[in-house]
Amino acid sequence: MKYESEWYADEGLSKWNEVDELFEEEKQQQKALIEAGLDELGITEPYLRDFALDVVDEAHKHVKSNWQLEKAQRIKPSLWWKKVAEAQAQNQNQTTSTEQSEANTPKLSNLSADGKAWFIHPVAMMDYFNVIENKKTETWDSVTNSRIALLHPRIRQHTLDFINDAESKLNLKLRVSDGYRSIEEQNKLYDKGRKNSDPIVTKVKGGYSFHNYGLAIDVVEILDKKAIYFDNKHPKIKEIVEIAKSYGFLWGGDWVTFKDYPHFEFRYGFTTTQLLKKYNAGDIDDEGYVNIN
Repeated sequence: MKYESEWYADEGLSKWNEVDELFEEEKQQQKALIEAGLDELGITEPYLRDFALDVVDEAHKHVKSNWQLEKAQRIKPSLWWKKVAEAQAQNQNQTTSTEQSEANTPKLSNLSADGKAWFIHPVAMMDYFNVIENKKTETWDSVTNSRIALLHPRIRQHTLDFINDAESKLNLKLRVSDGYRSIEEQNKLYDKGRKNSDPIVTKVKGGYSFHNYGLAIDVVEILDKKAIYFDNKHPKIKEIVEIAKSYGFLWGGDWVTFKDYPHFEFRYGFTTTQLLKKYNAGDIDDEGYVNIN
């Protein structure tokens, strides 16, 4: 197919600016999924619903900010097509003695002035190869799908495969009951029982949970439309953990001092202290997540 090269654009980056509108569309789609999940769970308290939607707004604010930097600092400086095409147009009628002596040598065609070129589309070539595995892009559960979408990019597919394998191999419908949790939300949970009369729900301050970096999930089983918290007495806990670990998850049930059976996480060799340092230093990716190198 023939279309405009990614290395060509006008000074105002018009075609790249079209992407800006997609961020708002994506945000609204995620909010719709989250609201549907809250409805399904029967969560009607305005402060809980507002908080869940505020998390989406905050995440997308980081994404949009990083996208503007991406356009200014990386995309615009790399647009070489127009400059090269103009230089070729100026020289196309000039013939040197060397070129005359090599008249039979094939020459590269000049780049088009409009930035359009022929490309081989990989989708059109899929039938030429044997597809070994077709990864699913969603689970059985819309609530889980919306929470996976907010996880760190490095673990989204692993989480999706874990949930799908539990369903196909064990006939268990697992739901991600908790995934990404902002540092601000973590601090609010930490304050419960310390700044009010509520029971204490966590011993971890903001920035010191792998949930705060989108690298951890908690799961429950959904049976007859009810969420069932499972522990080490669950009849299939061994098989569940084996599937999770096959994708690289660490299991909270292996911890010595405090066993957290529904909890699974990735660390990639980092401690939460190290991740917090990277976060505070602004070492984040285009989506606003800490860089995991």
